[in-house]
Amino acid sequence: MQLRPTDRIDLHVHSRFSDGRDDPSELVRAPVAILSICDHDTIRAYDHLPADPGARILPGVEVSARLGDEEIHVLGYFPDGFSSSFREWIEIRTEDRRRRVTAGVTALRNDGIPVKWADFEAEVGDAVPCRSHVARCLIRIGWPRNPHRLYSGFMNRTRFRPTEVSTAEVIDAIHAGGGISCWAHPPLELMRSHGEQLVAEGLKGIEVHSPAVRGERRQTALALAEGHGLLLSGGTDYHGGLKRRVGWYRVTVGDVAAELIPKE
Repeated sequence: MQLRPTDRIDLHVHSRFSDGRDDPSELVRAPVAILSICDHDTIRAYDHLPADPGARILPGVEVSARLGDEEIHVLGYFPDGFSSSFREWIEIRTEDRRRRVTAGVTALRNDGIPVKWADFEAEVGDAVPCRSHVARCLIRIGWPRNPHRLYSGFMNRTRFRPTEVSTAEVIDAIHAGGGISCWAHPPLELMRSHGEQLVAEGLKGIEVHSPAVRGERRQTALALAEGHGLLLSGGTDYHGGLKRRVGWYRVTVGDVAAELIPKE
């Protein structure tokens, strides 16, 4: 089917194989022309797509990376599909995430916070574990639902060790595998302090069309893109739930770089 510039797309959604709620087979039935499932440090959702998805699929992933003392997320898009070399590399990142989150649960338990292993394993199922799985376990045993207290308090960096893989390594791995690197929901202060560094490391694009990137943050992202010829990407960062749906934030074919449009 011929795409039109006004066709709605979503190049950033999450499935149940990460910290999303929906099965890949449900996501691909969304009323968008192009879809990219960008789970955290895993591409396992792509092993569970139906034979005839409703949308064009842009294979993608959201990789955690170390930027100075901070952790950011780099989207990797693969219009020609995942190479075998990238599949091997991302599997290492998947297992590292599993070890780090599991170690965080152990640290909680050692500090007297009674997260049960059975509850954690039931919450994760066959997904790759994320802190959101742990948050649901904490809420289940009566801890506050306040996201700031959960993530900055109980699930802080002392207990849940951030990744040690650098942005340069992540960007290089994406490009070596035939992909395109884009900075996911770039924070304002990090764009100001580290934007030039990421460009120097070879970053190709930046997520501008996103509900998280508005106001001054959006203007800064656009200026960074214009100043360095970065590709524009966009999506909802959809994780599931009843209040929102895939494609709820308007992003169209015409909003993003042509390099991110997969062939039919």
